[in-house]
Amino acid sequence: MSPSLSVIKGAQAYTYRADKDEIKNLSFEASSFIPKISPEKRILKQRIDQVLGTHGKENWDGEGASPILLETADTAKSIVDCFPSMPLTHLPDVVPTPHGEIDFDWLISKDMMLTISAGSKGEIAYAGIFEISKTEQWNYKLPGDVSAWFAALEKISTND
Repeated sequence: MSPSLSVIKGAQAYTYRADKDEIKNLSFEASSFIPKISPEKRILKQRIDQVLGTHGKENWDGEGASPILLETADTAKSIVDCFPSMPLTHLPDVVPTPHGEIDFDWLISKDMMLTISAGSKGEIAYAGIFEISKTEQWNYKLPGDVSAWFAALEKISTND
């Protein structure tokens, strides 16, 4: 039986069968198997991992805070996937809440702010200066109010 090399690419798994010399000479760039992600989204996902790592235990604040759960981090990362590209200077703060949620907080000016909160049960809550505060089930797209806020942020960013 020929030796084989198995490669996972996305949701697909491929198995290559070849003799030993062919496998030795087979080369590929590992980065071609990694999905492309923008630098700002990579940074935000790293910050989510840091929050999960440092706030994943009950009472992490010494005042009875709920732990940040893996499900919460997964929801937060899927929210990040929906963010439009933004300059690194306008990345939100990524902060844990005592209720076990992960918040994305933008404070651009005293007149422009937004908080998006990822919950452990797959919900998204948001509030901002647009005087709207809602909680919705996370359905893998940003609510219209939040999308409008990002559009306003993009206008400010192009004027920086």
